[in-house]
Amino acid sequence: NWLAGEFQELNVQVKLRSAQTPVEATIKHLEGNAAEVTLFNPREAVAPGQACVIYDGNRVLGGGWIKIRQ
Repeated sequence: NWLAGEFQELNVQVKLRSAQTPVEATIKHLEGNAAEVTLFNPREAVAPGQACVIYDGNRVLGGGWIKIRQ
């Protein structure tokens, strides 16, 4: 779900767990309702099915379910 209007690529912060501090990432719009999130610094134990919530500071931009691309 994307709440912030159209975009091609943005620098954002993401949370991969509810109690986690947001981490820096880039989000790139893909076809349809898909996006690719690339973390600036890789994190361990990111798994398919987890939620990824995207922020700009304290503002929620959107979120979705993680799928790992091979």
